[in-house]
Amino acid sequence: MSSPAIWITNNDQLAELSLDLVDSPLAIDTEFTRRTTYYAQLALIQIAAGQKRILVDPLGIDDWLPFQNLLANSHRKIFHAALEDLEVFRTDVGVLPEPLFDTQIAAAFCGLGDSLSYAALVELLHGVQLSKAETQSDWMRRPLTESQVGYALDDVEWLQQIEQELTSRLLGAKKLEWMQDYCRRTVENMREEIDPKLAYRKLKGNWRLNPDQLRVAAHICTWREISARKLDKPKSWIIRDPVILEIARKAPQDMADLEHRAGLAPESVRRYGRQLLSEIEIAYADAQEVAAPSQPIEGAQRKQLKALQQKVEALAQENQIANRLIASKSDLEGLIRWQSEDPTQAMPVMLQDWRAETLTPQLISGAS
Repeated sequence: MSSPAIWITNNDQLAELSLDLVDSPLAIDTEFTRRTTYYAQLALIQIAAGQKRILVDPLGIDDWLPFQNLLANSHRKIFHAALEDLEVFRTDVGVLPEPLFDTQIAAAFCGLGDSLSYAALVELLHGVQLSKAETQSDWMRRPLTESQVGYALDDVEWLQQIEQELTSRLLGAKKLEWMQDYCRRTVENMREEIDPKLAYRKLKGNWRLNPDQLRVAAHICTWREISARKLDKPKSWIIRDPVILEIARKAPQDMADLEHRAGLAPESVRRYGRQLLSEIEIAYADAQEVAAPSQPIEGAQRKQLKALQQKVEALAQENQIANRLIASKSDLEGLIRWQSEDPTQAMPVMLQDWRAETLTPQLISGAS
């Protein structure tokens, strides 16, 4: 049995805890909210270290340096589905926990299923059903209820044991290094926020725009990204993706055009209209071309994609691993474009990471 939870509510307690745990592997989870903000708001950090259970209340802490040092030491940090947690640690704590062991990824490498929830993994391995009663809780409220505290502690209660079980399976299957490399790259990819100038790449349907329209869309996406971060508001609260596409296509000339031709809400016209019109004007005056997004593959390349997807399925079954870890659809499309010697395509990651000398050669042999 674990001991009663230790509460950490101020800087001195956190510094003392960080020294106490310096030689311990840590199982970690967080609670946060981001319904009305761009950045997630960290509300609680849960830690299991041996028999100790710790709850760190970030609302009373402003000196994270000792904790940063702890999270950057050589002992493994165990998470489940770590991506959002990593983002919160980067923005709120100022450090990324590493080395990382993600039990969701490890389970996928063990062939137990792709994107398994923590509750599903606990039930699968231990037959225990965890409560979901506090999933939508207000974690910024104080004091936390007894039910919230119990829910939060459950989220780390099984992580240490599951990490040991999955490590044993991965060692037996000679896939531990694959999983570790995947986790290393996950952390590396989270070190920096997206460059605002590249935000347009995530604009759905951007490939349908001509070069002038794409330049307008890119300028507006950059402005929206910077504004959302500065105001700490969701991007869609400032301007939605479909409206950006309409503005890019129709090039509104004035405030009335923004509302009636481009579909911008009246409140947004009043708040952001002049800035948007300025961005449109700047975009048309900008002679620099915006790198064109990739168009959907078709024809012979689509047949090649289907053939590669079938090979991925076969390799996944043979190696008892989730399909996505071998190659996602976007991975395969990138590989096909790269093989066609498109100079705008960078070398696919699957030719550089753990797959390069293991599964990728089997995947692409005879497929180019």
